[in-house]
Amino acid sequence: MAFDVFMHVDGGYRRRVRTWGTAFSALVFLWQRGVRFFMENDPTLLDGKASFKAFHTSGKQGTLPSTGAILRSVPTYLSRSYHPSQEGSTAQAVEYLTRSPPRSPPRRRPGPWPRPRPRPRRGPEPWHFPVSGPSCWSPAPPCSPGGR
Repeated sequence: MAFDVFMHVDGGYRRRVRTWGTAFSALVFLWQRGVRFFMENDPTLLDGKASFKAFHTSGKQGTLPSTGAILRSVPTYLSRSYHPSQEGSTAQAVEYLTRSPPRSPPRRRPGPWPRPRPRPRRGPEPWHFPVSGPSCWSPAPPCSPGGR
């Protein structure tokens, strides 16, 4: 429906290509930041580093979109005759959901989660000041037990 509204309001081909380029750049940037964040903070990973090789391997295994499928979708979307109705179907999505295996529960790495963060350092608390009198509050010579 959003595509049809776009085509009705201003379906210019140049605008669609420009919008695709902007959205693609933003999504790649945000995807990279999100993957890095989740992999660094995942308690089940000992060394959370993302790589293009791991992405490509996951695409071959079918857990992520394959690199080839992503590259083939670009000219399809940018063609002048593109319409979203050409992309998949509800019946195909329902069939996939009925045959996909349930996800196993994650294994936890030993240790606290979320990781404890260091407390911010504050200045001396008021009760840490000497209590023997006003003369002890100045940075001048140290106080003697008798006061001044």
